[in-house]
Amino acid sequence: MVRSLIALSFALVAVANSGCVLEPLNEGEIRNHVTNVRGYFPYPSEDIFVEAWNWETQQWDMIGHAQSAPWFLGIRTGFEPFPGSDSFYYWGTKVVVPTNYFWIGDQIISGRWVDPDDLRRPYCVLRAIHKQGQVLASYDEKPDLGADPVQEWFQHGSRDAWFVLYDSN
Repeated sequence: MVRSLIALSFALVAVANSGCVLEPLNEGEIRNHVTNVRGYFPYPSEDIFVEAWNWETQQWDMIGHAQSAPWFLGIRTGFEPFPGSDSFYYWGTKVVVPTNYFWIGDQIISGRWVDPDDLRRPYCVLRAIHKQGQVLASYDEKPDLGADPVQEWFQHGSRDAWFVLYDSN
């Protein structure tokens, strides 16, 4: 029981202080190698980097950059599990994902098995990361922005990297 409470406490701290990626969703689609990447971060004017998994080097490469909104554009959530975590700041950028970041088939990324549902279509693996190395959570389904962010993360999110399928149409 005590271990569960400690784990939950760490999860709450991580969610409330890490920010998130709202778009694209896990297993979303990219058309013509271009996608919008956007989300919220709990601190203003912070650098967020979009990275793609490089299948050749087996490393993350930066393919985009954004900055969270300034302090006066913060959105107050009314959710305050920790001091200072009740405001979030929008960030977003449009990224072009070069062809060499797409893959067809099974792969292992940093010791984790990657197996999206439809392996017949090219896909890439993306993530958003804060300048200090903190990976932002992403979602499988669109979250309710008016709901408790921790509950939404537990129900619809918790991925540190997400698959994006290529749509040639």
